[in-house]
Amino acid sequence: MSNNTLMHIKRLLTDSYPPSLEGELAENVELAELHDDIWALREILRAFANDDFSVDVKRSGVVFDNLRTLQEHINSIFILMQLVEQGNFSQQYPLTNSFAVAFNRMMSQFDSTLSSMKDGERALQERESHLKYLADHDPLTGLMNRRAFMERVLGALRMAALKGVSCGIMMIDIDFFKKFNDTYGHLAGDEALKHVAEVIGRAMRTDDFLGRYGGEEFMFFFYKADKKTGVAIAERLRRTLVNSPVPLDVGTVSLAASFGLAMASDVEATVIDEKFIEKLIKNADIALYQAKNTGRNKVVAF
Repeated sequence: MSNNTLMHIKRLLTDSYPPSLEGELAENVELAELHDDIWALREILRAFANDDFSVDVKRSGVVFDNLRTLQEHINSIFILMQLVEQGNFSQQYPLTNSFAVAFNRMMSQFDSTLSSMKDGERALQERESHLKYLADHDPLTGLMNRRAFMERVLGALRMAALKGVSCGIMMIDIDFFKKFNDTYGHLAGDEALKHVAEVIGRAMRTDDFLGRYGGEEFMFFFYKADKKTGVAIAERLRRTLVNSPVPLDVGTVSLAASFGLAMASDVEATVIDEKFIEKLIKNADIALYQAKNTGRNKVVAF
């Protein structure tokens, strides 16, 4: 190999731009092919060194074929790593060499572990939701228990006060419930409690809500209603209950209930707290006992 040829190859490796083939060098067909291969190889390797694996490897030959294979491997790895960054371990390396086998096994293990973790997290969330539901609801009727009802009423009363709308609470007590239990049994009594909860729940307005206070007593919150409207709501619920007998094994049995109302009107939101609600319930309770003591199956407002 002549000095001119060696010098030309050296320039191919070091110059910023490819040197021209001139004179006797231009007449050397093998050198011309080597010239193109070396320059193309140099540009490809420079791109790879700068993390650019998108360069088009057009030339043929063992070296360039191997570079294309390397390029496919690296591009596949980049894509997979991006998916891994996003938490996606479900993809598989598309080639079949020993690296691909090991990589795909690792990805499968990651994917399986991630799926198990997600399943565990979902199960934990469902369990937490179920426990919260149990903590907030009466197990027999499915209604809010007293604590959850009080918490919801607190927010509803404050919202009503801010909007300047009237609302109130009614206490509902099933009439002669002890006699009902003594006559038909406690299981029938449970059915009666569930029946009352269902009947009132179906009959109440969208913004109103119902809870179980304890025993045969229920709490009912009504929204956007003055005293006259509250009494009308209670009367409608009372009549609905009277007209909806409890289905038991022995046949249908009529039920009735007494209603006591207490209003929360023209109240500043800042004064509404648990003590305020307890006072409101106490007033509704006073009205309820008045209804009980004056004949039952009636509505009395405080």
